[in-house]
Formats: sequence, C-alpha cells, structure tokens
Amino acid sequence: AQAAMVAPSLEKGAAVTLVAEGCGPGFWRGPNGLCHPFARNHFCPRGYHLGPEGRRCWPN
Repeated sequence: AQAAMVAPSLEKGAAVTLVAEGCGPGFWRGPNGLCHPFARNHFCPRGYHLGPEGRRCWPN
C-alpha cells in the first residue's frame, strides 16, 4: 500500500494559475500577513525607495 497519492504532472497550458505567497496575481504578502498590490509605473527619486504599501517613497 502507498502512503500518498501521486500528483499528476502539470503540462503547458494547464488550467492552473501560479500565485506568489497565496495573494493572487499582482499582489505580494507584507510582513503583517496582508496582501498588497504590486506598484506599477511608480518611481521614487534617487535616495528613496518605494515603501511596503507601494504608494509612498521612503528615504534609504
């Protein structure tokens, strides 16, 4: 008897969406466990970086 079932291999074009950290496409999980959207087309000036909420620039 086998202890576990064998999972089928996923072929190209399978109906599966891979997601990062369980938040779904376009989101990331922050340190508090909540999902946040990826910042797109948002740039910070030199010496700053995009903060964890993806909206404000924070000094380095």
